[in-house]
Amino acid sequence: MRNTRSADLTLCLLISALHLHPCTAAPSLDLFYATAAATGKQVLDVSTYVQSLRAPRRSHAPLHARQRRKISDGCKNGGPIGRALPEISARNSKLPIGPPLFEDRLSAIGPFNGRDDMIKAAEKFVSDVRAIYEREDDMETRFDQIRPLLQELLKDEELKEASKAWPFRNEPEKGYIENLLFYEDPDHKFVLNSLLKKPHESTPVHDHAHTWTLYGVLRGTETVIRFERTDVVENETPSEDHADLRKISEHQVTPGYIDFVRPYDIHVEHTGEEPVVGVIFRDQRVGGFLQNYYDADTGKIKKTKGPTQIPYDLEA
Repeated sequence: MRNTRSADLTLCLLISALHLHPCTAAPSLDLFYATAAATGKQVLDVSTYVQSLRAPRRSHAPLHARQRRKISDGCKNGGPIGRALPEISARNSKLPIGPPLFEDRLSAIGPFNGRDDMIKAAEKFVSDVRAIYEREDDMETRFDQIRPLLQELLKDEELKEASKAWPFRNEPEKGYIENLLFYEDPDHKFVLNSLLKKPHESTPVHDHAHTWTLYGVLRGTETVIRFERTDVVENETPSEDHADLRKISEHQVTPGYIDFVRPYDIHVEHTGEEPVVGVIFRDQRVGGFLQNYYDADTGKIKKTKGPTQIPYDLEA
């Protein structure tokens, strides 16, 4: 392989950053070289490696199934596929997950455009959305047409059954929120996510910055509250440090509900006695740019990168 010395140096830096003994990181060596062989890349982004450790044991979603077969064929001893990475979470790991680089960024290895064995209803949803993107340029029009497609996806029994295995790992009291990342379109950059919330869990009051979002409830019930800013003056740039908020709506929502969240719409979700599983369509991946968290009482605005993106196989 080209540049093996450079790759070895990168891996040593990765091990050092994680405070791992080289023997502990042996599986990562296979993954590192296999990834380079399959994608032509020489460097495995450190944050990707850390998130792969945190992800469920079966998740190798950044690699398409065909890429994975190529990896397995191209590596000695069968490559890393079939040999599980260490299962490490923020709660039980002895490894430090910080600094912020690891929490705020995720670079998929190669093109992340789904799997051969994706749930059929999700596969159809993606295909139909791509068709809409190719014939419509206006984002409002696109989302009006995508909304009923998401409505149909939320009815799919195979998807509901698969969602029972999805991991609940948010810790909002510590400022950690993650999305499962099922699909990122290689051409149009839209994504399909999930947000999972435990009983009696609340998101921060937040917006999604310039992102367009459809948030659908797959399982569970919750309260969705919308706010508007009352301090915005026409033709003036709003403050980035403080916002005066007024509640404009509050809804108890059930499975099948879809919330259309336009850029900079401010909202919060509170779960009740049961967990909630949401399926989210966005026009782009979040986590790589700043969005706003709001203190509804004081009006203080906090800038954040938003949910950490965890690649995950959307399979039956």
